[in-house]
Amino acid sequence: MIGQRTIESDYSESGLHAETASHRKNTGGIVATVSKRDLVLRIAARVGQSKAVTGDVIQSFLDEVIDELARGNRLEFREFGVFEVKTRAARKARNPQNGEPVQIAARTVVRFKAGRKMKATVRADSATPAPSAT
Repeated sequence: MIGQRTIESDYSESGLHAETASHRKNTGGIVATVSKRDLVLRIAARVGQSKAVTGDVIQSFLDEVIDELARGNRLEFREFGVFEVKTRAARKARNPQNGEPVQIAARTVVRFKAGRKMKATVRADSATPAPSAT
């Protein structure tokens, strides 16, 4: 939903004010940075729970995702996407300042692959023409 929609429409739908999130300009218009607090407020209002309970549930979910990834497990959320841990091989690179070769060690990274529904929704939002900024 961030896509090329205006900040005003995103916030009016969520009941939040534009001042509650940071903004940045993008080639397609202005894009809002949505914080965990913003999500807690929206979800708490949608499900009729307190902000404290909703915040605890969201934080518990995020903690579980982190713990599973730390164990090397793959997390699959149908239609949303897949999180998995990959190991990047060691490689040689060059220092751009002096051109000397540098050895970069192998490292573990988290990879996310968007699911079908997320891809379709993001594509649909990005296909909508951006409103002209005047």
